[in-house]
Amino acid sequence: MKNRGILTVLSCSLLLNASAQSGSIDAGFAASIQAGGGANGPVFCTATDAAGNVFVGGSFTQFAGAPANLFAKVSADGTLDAAFTAAVGLVGLSVNACAVQADGKILVGGNFSGVGVTTQARLARLNPDGTVDASFTPLVNLPVFALLVQPDGAILVGGQFFTNPGFTRRGITRLLPDGTLDPSFDPGIGANNTVRSLALDANGRILLTGLFTTFNGSAAEHVALLEPNGAAVPSFAPASGADDVIYASAVLPGNRYLLGGAFDQFNGAASPALVCIGPDGSVDAGFNAAGLSSTDVVLSIAVEQNGLPVCGGTFSTYNAQARSRIMRLLADGALDGTFSVGAGFSGTGVNALAVDPSGRILAGGTFNSYQGTSQNGLTRIEDCLQTLYYLDADGDGLGDPLTPMASCTQPGAHVLDHSDCDDSNPGILAAPTWYQDNDGDGTGNPAAFVVSCGDQPGYVLDNTDCDDTDPDKYEGASCDDNDPTTVFDSYSANCACIGGAVDVAARVLLDGPFNGTTMNDALRAGGLIPLMEPYTLLNFHPAEAGGGEQISASVLSTTGPDAIVDWVMLALRDQQPPYGRKKIRMALLQRDGDIVDLDGTSPVRFPQLPGAYMLEVRHRNHLGIMTAVPMAEVPTGTLITVDLTSAGTPCYGTNARKQSGTTMLMWAGNTVLNGTLSYTGSGNDRDKILFAVGSTTPNNTLVGYRVEDVNLNGTVAYTGSANDRDLILFNIGSTTPNLVRLEQLP
Repeated sequence: MKNRGILTVLSCSLLLNASAQSGSIDAGFAASIQAGGGANGPVFCTATDAAGNVFVGGSFTQFAGAPANLFAKVSADGTLDAAFTAAVGLVGLSVNACAVQADGKILVGGNFSGVGVTTQARLARLNPDGTVDASFTPLVNLPVFALLVQPDGAILVGGQFFTNPGFTRRGITRLLPDGTLDPSFDPGIGANNTVRSLALDANGRILLTGLFTTFNGSAAEHVALLEPNGAAVPSFAPASGADDVIYASAVLPGNRYLLGGAFDQFNGAASPALVCIGPDGSVDAGFNAAGLSSTDVVLSIAVEQNGLPVCGGTFSTYNAQARSRIMRLLADGALDGTFSVGAGFSGTGVNALAVDPSGRILAGGTFNSYQGTSQNGLTRIEDCLQTLYYLDADGDGLGDPLTPMASCTQPGAHVLDHSDCDDSNPGILAAPTWYQDNDGDGTGNPAAFVVSCGDQPGYVLDNTDCDDTDPDKYEGASCDDNDPTTVFDSYSANCACIGGAVDVAARVLLDGPFNGTTMNDALRAGGLIPLMEPYTLLNFHPAEAGGGEQISASVLSTTGPDAIVDWVMLALRDQQPPYGRKKIRMALLQRDGDIVDLDGTSPVRFPQLPGAYMLEVRHRNHLGIMTAVPMAEVPTGTLITVDLTSAGTPCYGTNARKQSGTTMLMWAGNTVLNGTLSYTGSGNDRDKILFAVGSTTPNNTLVGYRVEDVNLNGTVAYTGSANDRDLILFNIGSTTPNLVRLEQLP
């Protein structure tokens, strides 16, 4: 074995971390460790428990200024656990390996003869308080260099020679959780020299490396692969293996094995200090590890959860790039530049790597500084993408921009926000955003802004200016869109001049002219429909402005399903009681039920700002109806459809419409325009028809555009097959003529 002036004691661990790395020193931990001077001798192993406590083994007698013979416990914040450390009291030369069991007990292996006053040589188990576990008494007659706890709790031990009554194990053995020898594990005559590292692959096979050159009598140049029962894996057959000791090993994704040590060649090919091999022992051509020199040594390897290896050792460069004693490689063996170690370690080398539950790297070795910060033998490295946090001294949830702190986890009294204008006063909150106001109209350009705690000359808090070169042009400013059917024209956020309008495509069917599918257009055919709306003269909107709409005679020339049946009155009403009318419009009703504007074809436009309105529909001798829920609020120009012939469109009140099969109709017969259908009694609707034709001549008829013409056939009739009287009786209940039906409008 070549002597390269190093301490040939190491540890290998799996580094579990789901985050990206920074490589920077954990400043808080470093300060606590170094407050007492760190370790006064080499560190050979590190381990951590579920709480983030750190266990450190090596060849030292003091740690953090306190007596600590060979082994110490450091809390997650970097302070020494003096009670635990004092309870251990190891007697000997070194602790070379350590591991934490699932139950929190700690395994220590090395070259020692006792734990406190208890004789327990070279391998012991400690309780969580540091006292020796007296039930764990394996017999080990030479130093231990590697420990690995299997998922089932069994303990793999690597080193020189192990003896138990009736058994001899050379280089490697496996213990049951109680410390007794596992008889199911039989490595034969084992290794002919020391085992320095152990690792488990995804199939439970055991990878071991070290100083040995044979295993169970067969050639095994510094590396072997065993089945879970201890037998050599027959398919693992490196051509010639390594030409010198392998100190570290780790399993990469795909059951590839990364090996590090003091060798120059593997399988006869140059590969100084580092090589990646496949499950058959051949060199993995996809991993180019030729970045080190023949004077370099890799002492420890750790693999992150993302499959990337971190290596520690004595090297100072990799592929001519500075990496003092620690580096991270990509999946192909190239240096990972995102793991920034800066000046790295100053000293002989990094012997051990481990990771705490927060994903931070624990590095132990023979060094006195990391990134220029004094660190004797142990440090913790941030292994994440750090985030900037800011002090929130006044507890208002906003941070002081002048007090940043980079950290992997959120420190106490720190927040992500950095907008506090005064971090000593919780009543003073974030800095507002100021917007440039070039044209002096009091509104700012949303694309030009600054965030400031103080006033900014030429800037305002408003950000609604869509044209900062024109003082008359900003969001909400008045304009004229040249459309007489819109109101309250104003500039939008992109400086478009848009007026307010509500466009409605509604459908209703009148009971009177309904023929089972559509309505008759007898009034139009008879030339009886007036060119001016009738509802103003009939006093349908005494409190609301509007009315007076007129149409061209040509509108009434259309025939077929789009022929005009009559005028109707529409109203937009508030969605809350008392449902006040906001805007009324007179419109035309086609035979198929479509309500159209004065051109006879278009949807009805209300000159009204968009909103969520109820829709009311009224006819001069039918009971009016109103939607039970507001129509959707949509931008100007977006059509709203309302089908009041469908039972799926609810109406205000109870039985507001008449059902004919699956079709809903407006109740016919309100000739006296009082919102009540009645057949008898004072002011009933039937008598109005009789008086129109002549009370003494009930068989007469009267042609014209009249409210008494309930069926809208152009003729008022009291008797006969198409009379207007019977429909009133049917709609209040033909067997109960004294009933009335009320219009369901608020």
